[in-house]
Amino acid sequence: MSLARYPNYECAMLTADDGKRAVVVVGVSEQASGSIKLPDGNWEKVSGTAEVKENKVEFNFPQITSSIFIER
Repeated sequence: MSLARYPNYECAMLTADDGKRAVVVVGVSEQASGSIKLPDGNWEKVSGTAEVKENKVEFNFPQITSSIFIER
């Protein structure tokens, strides 16, 4: 697992035994926004309000919330 901490959000990438990856983005303040570049791959959102655009997660969380993406 790799974890990155920023003033208003945290993100982590987890890798399963089969090599598939998941990215979790969590806002840790009342207002969290940013853009996180994803590794090459085909990503699918499984929860949350963030979106993948041009292989980047773009988010603007109005409150403490999260989004999860998995590699297909």
